[in-house]
Amino acid sequence: MNPRRGLLTLFGLISTSFLALVPTPANAAQSDLLLISQNFNIAADGALTATVQLPASLASTDMSTALFAITVGQRVDKREDLRPIIDRCADSSPCSLSRPDDTVPISPLCCPGPQPGQYTFSVPLETAEVRPDALSIPRAGLYPITIEVQRGGRIISTVLTFINRLAAPDEGASDAALSVGFAIGTHSEVHLDSKGVTSLDNTSTISEMTSLADALDALDASSVPATVRIEPAVLNGLQQLDSGLFTRLVAALQLHRVVAETQWPLDASEASAANQQALFTSWLRDGQDQLSALGLGPSVMTRSTIFANTPISPEGATLQRDLGAALMVVTPDLYDSLDGTIYFFSGRIFFEIHYHVNQRNIRCRNTN
Repeated sequence: MNPRRGLLTLFGLISTSFLALVPTPANAAQSDLLLISQNFNIAADGALTATVQLPASLASTDMSTALFAITVGQRVDKREDLRPIIDRCADSSPCSLSRPDDTVPISPLCCPGPQPGQYTFSVPLETAEVRPDALSIPRAGLYPITIEVQRGGRIISTVLTFINRLAAPDEGASDAALSVGFAIGTHSEVHLDSKGVTSLDNTSTISEMTSLADALDALDASSVPATVRIEPAVLNGLQQLDSGLFTRLVAALQLHRVVAETQWPLDASEASAANQQALFTSWLRDGQDQLSALGLGPSVMTRSTIFANTPISPEGATLQRDLGAALMVVTPDLYDSLDGTIYFFSGRIFFEIHYHVNQRNIRCRNTN
């Protein structure tokens, strides 16, 4: 059993050419504006509605003299155009778009949010004219958006996100074809003693499961699907640790997909090397049964996607494929280690372009 430490990891899965970064308050830099919620798919005559929260460093800022500046950049037409946009904001502070197209200023005084330090605003989209109170987006597609806090002509905090401007009835849908999904992996450790009794690290588990529930809430607000990996023993233990959080998380997971996991931690490569494929299969079935008993039915669980943050052997990949896996999501470091051998694995499990989000570090690799 390999210990896995760290916070929730978010992977973006792209089935066409684009990625949407859905807001989540986790792991933001101390000076970053936090994006609490935001709609992602927006009709041509709709509005961008978002809730933001000031970072702790701006808690005492006099917002009566500040402005929110919501800026849309030029449309993202190719997958390779995403990385420069993301890297620019990851490497510079404050974040700014290299090709801004339209900006709408809003006074924070007009838009108090649900909690202190939060602000909720709505900015309409405009397709045919340029208006000071609307973002001009004449074509359907994926667009970068920055939300800035400005004071005295200086940007003091910002956050980057994206929106998908949907096609109007008189626009061609093929020009804006977009399919976006997310995969979220958790890392809470499961301790298994010699008597088969499991235990969890209470504080870190509750913290990570809270972050997971928050992320799913943000995804739900944007109607973006997610595939989630969570070990059955972790979800079972959470029921004892915090029943309220458990109930909230199970309800949120009903709107997404949960990766089938073995009842006890067992690596597919190690199982194959020890000729224990039957044991792995049995434990995988037991894990699905346990998740089902916790409230996740067959329509929620999936075997078609697996996550890998440790090396996987060809035999392990074959075992996973035989059990239904068709897509493997890997971390950047693991992907880099596969350079030169990617096609050896692709016959067993198909690899897709992946994104790894950790604080403001977002990296992408393309297998094409």
